[in-house]
Amino acid sequence: MKDLKEFEKWLEKARESKEEQLPFVWEIMKSPYVEYHYSLLKDKTLHEEFRRNLRSRFDEHHEAGQAFLLSKLDNDEDVDFHGEIIFMLGKLNDRRNRPGKDKVIDYVRKLALSSDGYTRERAIIVLGWIGVMEDVLLLADRLMNDSNEKCRTWAATSFMQMWFRTKSEELVAKALPHLYQSIKQEKDYFALGSMIDVVKELTGKKFGLPQYAIDSVDIEKIESAKLKVERFFRKLYHEL
Repeated sequence: MKDLKEFEKWLEKARESKEEQLPFVWEIMKSPYVEYHYSLLKDKTLHEEFRRNLRSRFDEHHEAGQAFLLSKLDNDEDVDFHGEIIFMLGKLNDRRNRPGKDKVIDYVRKLALSSDGYTRERAIIVLGWIGVMEDVLLLADRLMNDSNEKCRTWAATSFMQMWFRTKSEELVAKALPHLYQSIKQEKDYFALGSMIDVVKELTGKKFGLPQYAIDSVDIEKIESAKLKVERFFRKLYHEL
């Protein structure tokens, strides 16, 4: 195993050579130098792809990585990086009952209400990975009230991620009324198409809205699907 000085020297080569970057990532993620690895994630002099690869492998530090990231939140450090911190913590805890997971979820809930749109967006995504039934109301609030259309979109898809994890009919029953209300009021067509897609996944119903129509924001197809979804909900809830 290389020592820290060797990693620092290697980094200078990796800055200039793409061939050196992935080997560097594979070594640093297995090292005990968690703080040094973290510092590289914030180093904007490094190529973005290099930093992205470093970030994607931070979870290989396991408990040591989680403890370090939580310390940043505990001490309110690197506030401008909290979105990435909570995203990495989510990855560390996705489908795992790691010690400290409850504390991570508490921070996710807090940051889902952050004044920073990007931080909220990342926290809302993580709720889909590790949130529990009591988080349905928080997601519903972001779905219907967030000022950022990306956050509203991710709140809908987080319901879908929770469904994929839990296959809970209780989740479906609680989420659908909120999705209905959000679909009726949503003005952004990509967000609207995404919400309809989530209803499709949760109910198994077909509304004639292919993924390419959502991705290309095909307003005509999205409006047509919206009418079908609204008819479905009126029938489901016995509305006149």
